[in-house]
Amino acid sequence: RFIEEMPFNGGSKSYDDLIWNSKKIIEHIESSFGKLTRLDDDASSTSYNYTFEGALGTIGVIPAFTRSICSSCDRIRLTPKGTLKTCLYDNGVFNFRDFLRSGVTDEEIKKQFLVLFQQRFENGFEAQENTQKHNGSRDSMATIGG
Repeated sequence: RFIEEMPFNGGSKSYDDLIWNSKKIIEHIESSFGKLTRLDDDASSTSYNYTFEGALGTIGVIPAFTRSICSSCDRIRLTPKGTLKTCLYDNGVFNFRDFLRSGVTDEEIKKQFLVLFQQRFENGFEAQENTQKHNGSRDSMATIGG
């Protein structure tokens, strides 16, 4: 799998001009191996998957920065500090560590997850905009569990 460059660097560098977006990754692979054929992906796939003539396997390209997979994303992330993120680009929506330590039941955990999923942002751009309004910087991948 190949992944686009991402802006998670703790705010120390601007990413106005990304070099490796998904389109450029595909063009680069095709220049070396020939035309890629797009495969049918699972509904919740985090990558666009391809094969090419003579290949024994597949190639996946993850459009993490251009966020063209947001509408089908069903992923969550738990940070090292116990904050639950329903989007890689949000600022953390819930202190899951403290919630678990309060002695909740499995049913209460399930209900809380459903509430959090219903409150997800429409896409990663909306989540990032909200994050920048509240803390003004981007977290590093290490702080968000990446």
